Amino acid sequence: MAKKILVIMGHPSKNSFSRALADYYIEGAGKNFEVKSIFLSDIKFNPILIDGYSEKQKLEPDLIDAQEKIKWAEHILIIYPIWWTAPPAILKGFIERVFLPGFAFRYEKGGKVNKLLNGKTASLIMTTGGRRLWYFLFGWIMNKPMSIGTLGFCGIKTKKQLFISEVRKVEYERANRIFRNLRRLGEKGF
Repeated sequence: MAKKILVIMGHPSKNSFSRALADYYIEGAGKNFEVKSIFLSDIKFNPILIDGYSEKQKLEPDLIDAQEKIKWAEHILIIYPIWWTAPPAILKGFIERVFLPGFAFRYEKGGKVNKLLNGKTASLIMTTGGRRLWYFLFGWIMNKPMSIGTLGFCGIKTKKQLFISEVRKVEYERANRIFRNLRRLGEKGF
């Protein structure tokens, strides 16, 4: 049976470079794997956890569907831009609304955390407008909240990460190389 891959595209725009990356990855992955996707630009939900975790907030249908896809997946690829050294607000809001206690983790007696998404893996593809050297030197800091703080806390092991820098001024030839690479990464289940 083919590996089950879920692609989460965390850019709020339907016409973004991140969206194109996701499309090319899905095209490649579809050749060898079962693939489902969540495009945050296409779903409807309130990204604000209004009362924090003190009150249970009703999940919108798109978020219930997202939880079902996350349960289904063996591997999750999250594609998003880095803005101000962090993911966009819509992705953070999605995580806060979907990766809930009882779904993604549960506190046990004595403060122990039961990681309810154990056994799943993830890869991260992050786009940046800045220079490659800066992200080579400091990018590892920016992925820690996602890879360890969020995914790791829920039991999802981040296996790979890729920074694609200087996307504000990407030229046609370089964009095509990047898109071909994303298709190949999809074929390999990156």
